[in-house]
Amino acid sequence: MMRNLTDLLRDLTFPHQDRHWGVPCFAGAAIAAVIWITVDRIGQFDQPGSLLAPLGWSLTSLAVSVVFGSAIGLAGGWFERRWRRRHAEGILAAANELGFEYSATADILRSLGSQLPMLRNWHQSDHLISGERDGVKAQIFDHTSWWTGTDAAGYSHRTIVVLPADGLPDFDIVPRSFLMIGKWSGLQFEANDATTLADVAAIAGFTRRCAVYCGYTGEGGLMTSPKGTPEAELAVRRLLTPTVMHALIPLSEWWIESRAGRLALSRGRGFRPSTERAEMIDQAIAIRSILQDAVSAQGRAR
Repeated sequence: MMRNLTDLLRDLTFPHQDRHWGVPCFAGAAIAAVIWITVDRIGQFDQPGSLLAPLGWSLTSLAVSVVFGSAIGLAGGWFERRWRRRHAEGILAAANELGFEYSATADILRSLGSQLPMLRNWHQSDHLISGERDGVKAQIFDHTSWWTGTDAAGYSHRTIVVLPADGLPDFDIVPRSFLMIGKWSGLQFEANDATTLADVAAIAGFTRRCAVYCGYTGEGGLMTSPKGTPEAELAVRRLLTPTVMHALIPLSEWWIESRAGRLALSRGRGFRPSTERAEMIDQAIAIRSILQDAVSAQGRAR
């Protein structure tokens, strides 16, 4: 409930696009009025001379609340629009520095939402930059999706990198949290077959930081337990050798999805600063190289 209210207030007070200055002003006034009326009706603060209502009557206090709410909403909306303009300008500058093309939206990638769980429930996309880096075609953009759960709903904001990745099985590698227990804990990796202490340490370090899923389906995303076939699971296990795990440990803050010859990668939540775009592309390409080198090694071993 609180998450829904927070998202609603943000969308009202800080509109996604630059709108008339009156929008955040009106939103702030309306929010202040609702809060005051609610508190006033509960506490009955409208008695003349009350210490909790020094202005006397609730109507006067309501007017003052609306004025202050308007000022706060207007200031908040101005700072938000200023941040958005600077964010866009910074991404454009990053695109120019990388020699990438810039687009205000990433709607051209909307069709990928049917393949990549990270892009499902597409709500809005912004600031796509695309080009070639180290011989790899890369696309990075700000993505907003709408999610719903059993008792909550809201918007999810991420900066996502999309890369081509032929030959990889379908899987998901995500940062592990304390909520990932039971059927949501992902595939289990044991060190029984490890031949060296380094391999044992790599498996332990990787599984402590990351959870691995394969073959799950549905809109529930990672809150749906893995339903992969034994063949799909075997392909993922064959890919994630101790060597690969060791290489991925320094990159364990990344969310990694492999589907239909593409990788979708995201680091952290929220829109990342424009100054991180080049670094994110480089790290995403490094992850791709680790995974595709492992696939190539498997092919040579056969």
